[in-house]
Amino acid sequence: MRLLILLAFLAAGPVWAGGYELAGRLVPEVEASVALHGATTPYENATLTGAHGRFHFRKLAPGTYTLAVFEPERGEARQ
Repeated sequence: MRLLILLAFLAAGPVWAGGYELAGRLVPEVEASVALHGATTPYENATLTGAHGRFHFRKLAPGTYTLAVFEPERGEARQ
């Protein structure tokens, strides 16, 4: 099974008082479901990328997260 290559960019500091942002793009650009899970604290959020492969999560608290990408033809990848 081939896995997606994932590029993600984390802001260097707080974007605003509400937290951090995580934005990324899937390569190759595919429609997929992207989920973000807190690794050490309870947090869960998900979004769809659309055909362009881009995703964005806002207002994140500092911490460790697991990013999961599911694309029906290729399966799931976690990082």
